[in-house]
Amino acid sequence: CVQAGDAKSAVRLLQREYDGIPVKTLIFFASSVYDNPELAPLIRDAFPGALTFGCSSYGEVCKDKIHYGSIAALAFGPGALDFAAATAAENISADPGSVDKAIRKLEGLAGAKLIDLPYDRHLGVTLFDGSSPNIEKVMEGLADQTNVTFIGGFASDDFSMKKIRQYVDGKTYADAAVLALLKPAAPFSLLKTQAAEPLDKSFLVTGADEAERTILELDGRPAAEVYAEGIGIPGGKITEDAYLRYPLGLMAAGDPFIRAGRRILDNGGLQLFCSAKSGQRLCLMRNGDIVAKTAARLAEQRRKLGGKIAAILDFDCAHRFMALEADQRLDNYGPLFRDSETAGFATFGEVYIANVNQTSVMALFA
Repeated sequence: CVQAGDAKSAVRLLQREYDGIPVKTLIFFASSVYDNPELAPLIRDAFPGALTFGCSSYGEVCKDKIHYGSIAALAFGPGALDFAAATAAENISADPGSVDKAIRKLEGLAGAKLIDLPYDRHLGVTLFDGSSPNIEKVMEGLADQTNVTFIGGFASDDFSMKKIRQYVDGKTYADAAVLALLKPAAPFSLLKTQAAEPLDKSFLVTGADEAERTILELDGRPAAEVYAEGIGIPGGKITEDAYLRYPLGLMAAGDPFIRAGRRILDNGGLQLFCSAKSGQRLCLMRNGDIVAKTAARLAEQRRKLGGKIAAILDFDCAHRFMALEADQRLDNYGPLFRDSETAGFATFGEVYIANVNQTSVMALFA
């Protein structure tokens, strides 16, 4: 993880970090303070012959510490990956089908269809522009065409929503989705963890506008009214803090896929950061101890991988960072990664097959 006053200096420091190491693949997350058209070419030229891809970020996860205004990177040397390829689907707002073209390109490079690849040997990484109105369509299209589990996050910036970028091999994109396919040589595992625990209340979605990520009705009544009753706060007084502390969860085999509230609309709808469909039952959740829950899940995965996690790729919700900051516990979170080479960032949405919120999604390499 490096930090400097400008993109050129930061890339120079990053190059020094791997001095003498033959980097074959580099995944990087660059703070939006380095929003510079030179950034991607500089990184490509600093690591000649390597596959380089990444995105803009707000808050970077590094070994030992959470940084702001830095570049976090994870490098793979010779023999670490049996296969690696990445491409970008462009203009996804206007053309969701561009993801199909990107998939075909990945399949051409891999010499096989994604649907035919063994899921336990391959890993997909995706970095979306989450401001696209078609993001759920794009992800559904991807999920329908692959047997490989894709994880990742929505590229982030300084919350201006004007510096969201994706990078592949020296090129810079906006309104795009990076799709990467990796085949680790050593064992790996995937971790989806959230601090939210289900309460004893659930609601049936009886009306939804998926395109606007809005629930119109819960249990046949205005969604905002039902949600406000559920958390014990009158509708007009719901604050952002309440949304953070009481998300909704779509339960699958007892595992919650979080849908976080964003705002109440004038029509009584509850707009989310992630879409919900009519007919789904959502459980009311309450957020707990992010640090303790993440530590426990990492310990569990460490045992699964034989006692050690060599490297971690982490996609961590920006809302989790905000909650940790509010509780003055951000400095307790970074040390959870001290025993592993780590690169990650605070995302504007997380991907674990589909879109989720208030979640950390990780790839853990033995």
